[in-house]
Amino acid sequence: MNPSGPAPRLRTARILAPATLVILLVSGLVGAPASPAFADCQGDVVWPSLDRARGTTFIGTFEGHTRNRDGWRVPRWTVERVIAGPLKPGPLDGWGITSGCHPTGYVKGERYLVSSQFAGGGDAFDTVAYRLLGDGRVRVANYPDQPAGTAPRIYRADTLADALDLLAPERSAATIGSGSTSVPFEASTTGRATSDLFTLRIATDREQVVEGEPITIDTKLRYIGTAKNKRASVTGPSGSLVEFRIKQIGGPVDTGPGWGAQCSIHRFAPGEVVDIPFEKSGGYDADGPMAEFWQTWFEDPELRLPRGRYEITAYLHHGPRGSRCSGASDTRTASVAIEVVPAAALAAAGAGS
Repeated sequence: MNPSGPAPRLRTARILAPATLVILLVSGLVGAPASPAFADCQGDVVWPSLDRARGTTFIGTFEGHTRNRDGWRVPRWTVERVIAGPLKPGPLDGWGITSGCHPTGYVKGERYLVSSQFAGGGDAFDTVAYRLLGDGRVRVANYPDQPAGTAPRIYRADTLADALDLLAPERSAATIGSGSTSVPFEASTTGRATSDLFTLRIATDREQVVEGEPITIDTKLRYIGTAKNKRASVTGPSGSLVEFRIKQIGGPVDTGPGWGAQCSIHRFAPGEVVDIPFEKSGGYDADGPMAEFWQTWFEDPELRLPRGRYEITAYLHHGPRGSRCSGASDTRTASVAIEVVPAAALAAAGAGS
């Protein structure tokens, strides 16, 4: 919204919708027979960095092991869907090398989301896998001899959408299929963005909303900046690192984002996922033609919009990791699009289908 005219009187408002803080901590011990340990495996279990785990990502069924030319145990897969990379659906022998000191343990006949930077899977130290539990949930595939919770926090995820945000952040979880692999929150539109420190996901449950009904916006922010088991400090605006803008396509409704003026320190645990409540922000001309609309809109704790098409955008804005308010800042955006229609129009569409 860009009011014009000499020195308009501006009113601002910030309405915080109810929300909860969600931190997903998963202890995913997979009960499978352990692979025999190799003589050269010493020390602690080694997990790859996110960069080494991203690249080729697929969903498939583990069919057991075979041996390659060098005698290494290699997994056999039936690939169901390729999320990223050059693979094709169907049988896949020898993708990845299993090592007795790697945390990944597969159960024959079970389905997994598997990812590695290498098209051929590399060795086991370049692979991260999640077992699909059949109800939209996942569990990180720990090596069977390791206790629950061995995986670094950054890799712990509870849903397929969370795991995809880590391993294939540019791909929508809603596009990978239905049934047991579908996302519990079946958003009709989803937007994602990734910075060096965070992944941002925004979703809405419907593409069309009846005028007057509340609009649901689901937004999650995951910290991916470090794999060390300690909290990290990130600089950013006071209040929240994420604010929202609503823009009507071809119409006058345009408001937000509104940022806190001061720099603050925000602290995150590795892999922490925060549920971001939708928050109204912005200003309006108290003497303008839409003053009455904006006053009513800001006073309503729910998100309701007049008929029209809208883009709802989540803005992620943060500085570098650390406790000093200096250095380059980073802004990323993720959007969803909805259409608000009169009830009669939606009823007519339903009758004609």
